[in-house]
Amino acid sequence: MKNKKFLFSLATVIFLMFLIVLSIYFDFPIFIAISGGSLPGLVYLTSYNIPVKNLFKEIKISFKSVSKIFVLLVLIGLYLPLLGKSQALHTLIYAFTPLLENFPLTFSAFISTLILSMLLGTAVGTLSILSPLFISTALLSSIPLPIVVGALVSGAYFGDRTSYLSTSAHLSAAVSESNILNTVPRMIKDSIFPLIISGFLFFMISPIPEVDSEILLNMKKVFDIKYWMLLPVFILLVMIIFKIPVLKAIGTALISAFLISFFTRGSLNLELILYGYKSPVDEYSYLLNTNGFINMISVLMVIASSALLNGVLRVTGLIKPLINPVLNRSKKPITVILNTAITSVILTLITCNQTLTAIITGDNFKSIYDEHNIDKKFLASTIGNAGIGIVGIIPWNVNGLIVTALTGVPTTEYFKWSYFPILLLIYSLVFQPFIYNRKVKNSSN
Repeated sequence: MKNKKFLFSLATVIFLMFLIVLSIYFDFPIFIAISGGSLPGLVYLTSYNIPVKNLFKEIKISFKSVSKIFVLLVLIGLYLPLLGKSQALHTLIYAFTPLLENFPLTFSAFISTLILSMLLGTAVGTLSILSPLFISTALLSSIPLPIVVGALVSGAYFGDRTSYLSTSAHLSAAVSESNILNTVPRMIKDSIFPLIISGFLFFMISPIPEVDSEILLNMKKVFDIKYWMLLPVFILLVMIIFKIPVLKAIGTALISAFLISFFTRGSLNLELILYGYKSPVDEYSYLLNTNGFINMISVLMVIASSALLNGVLRVTGLIKPLINPVLNRSKKPITVILNTAITSVILTLITCNQTLTAIITGDNFKSIYDEHNIDKKFLASTIGNAGIGIVGIIPWNVNGLIVTALTGVPTTEYFKWSYFPILLLIYSLVFQPFIYNRKVKNSSN
């Protein structure tokens, strides 16, 4: 029975990865691949007469766990068209794009999102505020978007895992039974070399934007831009700074954009919401057109299929047989730390969100850390570095999908320019086990 369960567990992972590779290669919807990844689990469920009501219960719990993300994506799908219709997008481009001229764009994007994400503790909030500005500057200067988005993601997900205000950092510390005041400084120290190298690389490849001021002046005249039109963006920024939940912040900004659009631009139609804002002047279409709710449907389907997969994995218990051999091979501090990192990476790839990665890794490894007398801040930081650090560059992960929704650039195009998460992953798997092992030995002497 145990051997059969292990084989089903292995088959689930291999089959899921195979389908995901096929979906990327043949360009069919990735939610089909994730849904298909549930098939081995469903076969196991029927073979061993696990009650179907248990499955529905776990699926319900899984859907509940992603419900906020689901709502967030719906709000983003509505927010972007209204940002264009209210002319907040036009005003943002007109007012702030000149400030980025003559500065290295990718380096500026990296540093700006890094600082703001450390202050806000959220990558989604940071990218919602800054990505329109940097994307428009890149478009005006004919700079490839994937490079800029890679820099934005690198900076935004630095603070998303490292800020004292980050829910991900608090989750990693909580499930590891570590103190956040010890966990965050450890993760910041781990970030030093990936951060320095990333900053250097972004500076070296960074093109200098040259914005045609005449385009901006003409845009001001054509659209009759007023600075008060920035109100939706200002509301979003202020609410996130004061730690209002992201859902409420984007929802309030959306309402303000709706009111501005309705009272200044006339009636709103369903086509705007479904297909996005389209510039009435073709000359500015490349700069001002946005995605609409239709573009979000495939993303929402991925969230739903991920919830289905997680529900199947939970009710069948097919994750545990894969983790047990890893735990049994964790005989020394260095292998404990390395196996923690590998497990975090694999779970992030399988579960499609960082919450389950943190919970499963923390729950299963914390007793091993106690057994080897390893400070559990190393468990929390390893989860943050190896698992949570890469969520923004995985095409089927919730975070990668949100980045694509906000920027319009597929994960498969920008991930290779996301230097920081890639370098942090390399550090976590190659160098971190040796560094932590030495610190554990020094603390026990």
